[in-house]
Amino acid sequence: MTRAIYLPRTKEASPAKKLSAAEIDALTPAERNARKRQQSLSERTAQVLSDAQVEAIHFALCTFFFIRHIPFSVIEHWAFIAFVSALSPAYARKMMKRTALSTNWRSKRYEETQEKIESKLDKAMGKQTLIIDGFKDVRK
Repeated sequence: MTRAIYLPRTKEASPAKKLSAAEIDALTPAERNARKRQQSLSERTAQVLSDAQVEAIHFALCTFFFIRHIPFSVIEHWAFIAFVSALSPAYARKMMKRTALSTNWRSKRYEETQEKIESKLDKAMGKQTLIIDGFKDVRK
């Protein structure tokens, strides 16, 4: 009678992730570089973000999107999500959707900007108004 002995798998022994030397040699240099980059990203330690940190990153991300006039759909694009995941896997899980960017965050940033402008104008001496109509004289 034969008894099978089952040993627990170690992290290094997983056949799905580990390639043989022949398989690595068969990869193109570009594929090898891609595997090295991916491996270095997945070997990072786990990062935990507080709610205040997530809020600060949301604020910076929104500012970037609004100032550069980037379409809100970019935030859900796979390449952008991969970029954010490479920077901070903990934030990638908490990243907002384009609807939140176009509704909640846009109105919040508008209100904050309006408040700052009104505060600066209230402090200005003489309270002058500047109007720009966009007219351009083609004769000059």
